[in-house]
Amino acid sequence: KAVGKTRNLSFVVQSSIAKAEKLTDSILTFVSFVKSKYLEKLSDNDVAVNAKALFVRKTTRPKTLADETTRNWGEIITGEKRFDRAQREAAVLLDITKEDLIIFWDNYFTPGGPGCRIIVSETIPTSGPASSTKPPKSAGFDPEKINDDGSIMLGTDDINTFRSYLESTKPDTVDGTLWMS
Repeated sequence: KAVGKTRNLSFVVQSSIAKAEKLTDSILTFVSFVKSKYLEKLSDNDVAVNAKALFVRKTTRPKTLADETTRNWGEIITGEKRFDRAQREAAVLLDITKEDLIIFWDNYFTPGGPGCRIIVSETIPTSGPASSTKPPKSAGFDPEKINDDGSIMLGTDDINTFRSYLESTKPDTVDGTLWMS
């Protein structure tokens, strides 16, 4: 999924019986096993077949004016205006390898990877089997106590403090990605 200049992997889950923390832990566990359970088991042929299918999908002309308008409007809204994005992405698929997929996964989706940024938003029910105690509005964000892996936890009341911290430190940005080192 694309949001502005970023690409992301989203999980939306709900349960009337499992607590939000359990669902979040299950997602993080799943993500940590994708490489060993799926990616490493792919053959070079599997990668080639999937890449070709994506190539065909990306290079197939939109069938309706609405499809083409939606795609182009997405480029206009983000300010990117890369109307040849699908063709450019398709061209890259011609040379993709299993090793490329694994490196990409390790960098951007493996928790603790150098390009991995995880945002968790949980809606906590106040009654029923999935209910929990209300989380604190502040996690006590302290710039001096950022975890070694760069992870932080924020409550809704910590957002302004975090923004002030970012503005005061002017962290480095690489291709729009915040690097906190």
